[in-house]
Amino acid sequence: MDQILKNNKIFQSSHLLLLIGNSLMSSMLIFETIRVGWEIWAAVLIFFAVIVTWVLHIRQIATHDVRMWIYGFIMMVTFFFYGVHPTSTFDMIAIMSASIILFVMTGMRGLINMAQITYYVTMIYNLTDYFLTGGGVSPLLISRIVLHTVMLTLIAWFGRSIINRWTQVLSEIQTDVDELTETTARLDDFLVNASHEIRTPVNAVVGLTGVCLDRGINEENRNDLNAVRTAGHRVADQMSDILDYTEIDRKMLVVNPENYMLSSLLSDVVAKLRPYLNWEVELVLDVDPSIPAVLYGDVGKLKKIIWHLIINGLKYTPAGGVYVHITSQDELYGINLCIDVWDTGVGMTQEELDKIFERFYQVDSSRSRVQGGLGLGMHIVEGFVSAMGGFLTVTSEPGIGTKVHVCLPQKVIDPSGCLSVNNPDQVVLGAFFSFNKYSIPAVREYYGSMITNIVKGMGVRLHGVDSMENLKKLFESDVYISHLFIGMKEYEMDPDFVESVAAKIPVYLTADPGYPLPKNSRIRFFEKPLYCFPVISAINASQNTDIVDGKMILKDVKVLVVDDEPMNLIVAQSIFGGYGMEVETAGSGPESIDMCQKNKYDIVFMDHMMPGMDGVEAMKRIRAGLRGKTELAIIALTANTVSTAREMFIKEGFDGFVGKPIEATELERALKSVLPASKITYVSEEEIPPARPVSLKDEKKASASEEVSFVKEFPAVSSETEKPNEKSEKADLSDAEYYKPLRAYGLDDSVGLGYCQGDHYLYQAILDDFAGGASDMIAFLDDKLAEGDMKSYEIKIHSIKSTSRMVGALDLGDVAERLEKASREGRVDDVRAEHNQAMTLYSGLTEAIKKHGGKGE
Repeated sequence: MDQILKNNKIFQSSHLLLLIGNSLMSSMLIFETIRVGWEIWAAVLIFFAVIVTWVLHIRQIATHDVRMWIYGFIMMVTFFFYGVHPTSTFDMIAIMSASIILFVMTGMRGLINMAQITYYVTMIYNLTDYFLTGGGVSPLLISRIVLHTVMLTLIAWFGRSIINRWTQVLSEIQTDVDELTETTARLDDFLVNASHEIRTPVNAVVGLTGVCLDRGINEENRNDLNAVRTAGHRVADQMSDILDYTEIDRKMLVVNPENYMLSSLLSDVVAKLRPYLNWEVELVLDVDPSIPAVLYGDVGKLKKIIWHLIINGLKYTPAGGVYVHITSQDELYGINLCIDVWDTGVGMTQEELDKIFERFYQVDSSRSRVQGGLGLGMHIVEGFVSAMGGFLTVTSEPGIGTKVHVCLPQKVIDPSGCLSVNNPDQVVLGAFFSFNKYSIPAVREYYGSMITNIVKGMGVRLHGVDSMENLKKLFESDVYISHLFIGMKEYEMDPDFVESVAAKIPVYLTADPGYPLPKNSRIRFFEKPLYCFPVISAINASQNTDIVDGKMILKDVKVLVVDDEPMNLIVAQSIFGGYGMEVETAGSGPESIDMCQKNKYDIVFMDHMMPGMDGVEAMKRIRAGLRGKTELAIIALTANTVSTAREMFIKEGFDGFVGKPIEATELERALKSVLPASKITYVSEEEIPPARPVSLKDEKKASASEEVSFVKEFPAVSSETEKPNEKSEKADLSDAEYYKPLRAYGLDDSVGLGYCQGDHYLYQAILDDFAGGASDMIAFLDDKLAEGDMKSYEIKIHSIKSTSRMVGALDLGDVAERLEKASREGRVDDVRAEHNQAMTLYSGLTEAIKKHGGKGE
């Protein structure tokens, strides 16, 4: 039987049909044998033959094909026994036709051939016996013999034709399936590669925007840059969703469990959610205080599950609220962490519910959605929950809202409760929240449940009031109140009274972002959403005057950043320098090894995918070269953030992992995990000086492999800017005419400045770096082309393609892309045809940069 038919489920089940058909026909033959008095011993053999076939089937003795041939042979022997009796000569056609139909279902042409031969042999035997016993010839006999023989021949031919047609159709289907599978795999590969490529400029957008904001700008530009940074984060999130989708689709998802605290997890989720929140919709986070303090599970996937569920709730809730209730159930293996997300949104019909886990499906976007999206959220949630061994259910009612229930098994590391307050006997809370201001009853219930669980978890007393009059009475009485929590609208009822209370005890106001408090107000501001962990942290902090808030500063910490992409190095220098670290850079794995042997660093941030020697090999060689003489933390800094990456990096020997674009919370968590507490301090925002850009007066070029410091001096810094004199010997960098000579060489400065968020000094540093190594790069490419070394040529021309487009040399980038593709495919003649043109364009532009825009040689 053809392999394609063997793999088809219809033909895989044909042996059972064959057994059933044989059993039925054998039973009828045994009955007929007994009825007409044929050879009884044959009936006994037929009975045992049927038993043997079922034993072979049940015990799966021999291969599928061997068993089919055994069944077919037994059927033909039985048929021969039936057909050799004179009374059955002209009844054979019906029995054999049924047998051939069964054989067609097996897809085995050989069985049909065997059946056809058996029929002919049986017919010849009968005719021979008939004539030997004196039978006469008549026209009717001849016509019947011819008719039956032709009919059987045609039936056998039809059977083989059907099998041939099935084989052809299934082959075409399999070809289509293979092509679709290959196309899907290529699409997934493209999505992964595209996401990696896009993450590099996104890293620049997010990182450099943050740097520009830190330098201090006017309010109008600050708002614009904040919008740009928010958009960058959204693009990064969508790239992450695409990576998650491709991993789920290709069944390559890996669970990376680690110890985590629910408080840290929710803090990260809330921080990421703030730009997406609609302040007309209440987000309520309610945590059961009995949840263990430290759990063991895949915290990264858990964050994304909660994130997608909340975002989906906000997306389809134009008014009311989204309620997140997190509880736990004790189990032998630890706990089941249960996450329930309710919303008061538009809800869904049963038909829509049946589709929500389909990829790219979104409920009526034109009518009900508040925000956009890729339509991958619930598909990702389902994939993550399944990979973590959990389950989820969704219920919804149109016009009422939706509830999603997720349950995930987690191990318990610290069984103590996740909510606790220092000295609970000294804490008596006052609260003024008038929940009647919420028109939807469900929102009032959400807040009521949250406050109940906070008080229960802390084990403290609470005095709640619902009017300003009752609040005043509370403080006029002899009741002791240690802390007061109040809502935004409630504060506005009598700000002077609340401020007078704040002069005596800590008062916490929960309000929308940017809510203006009076100058010199002593009220402590809580940005919504209000939930348990910030409340407890605030209360504990008020009891401990040694706790310092502010910007993390890492003095006397020396780091090496390794990346083959100059722009990433400059972004990393700016971000890491913002923490007060001394930053040096290396542009390759071998260079980082050499620098680690000559210098002492506290941390090395290592890119993964670099030409020649990748980050993993460089890390291992650095460790081997140190031979345990010093403690050096090496952290992977890469855009490769698929779920398998973190596990791979840790397994290979890295001490931590930070993805691109760099998130402050992830970076600071990694820094805290590898640095001693003695090196970590905090300063107030007022003490943070502006970052110093790359200066045009530096004696050395700001190349990717040279040491360029972006260190901030803490804590005291002059308020005057450290930027180069705007009236230096060079033209004003902000003057559009400054770049005019370079445009003749194909440079679009608007594109390059776009990558740098309009920072001319940073753009100038990148241009200098781009031009500085051009002559060496051209010589290298010339040599590799002459040697026919297309692999090395491809790596370097890829670098020119990327950097050209970053600085705005789009024409050069397009030529380099064609050369990269040709070299990858081994089309040496095509490379030679365009190489000189590309090098001329490259050389002309870089020489113009050195002459007109750079620092010169």
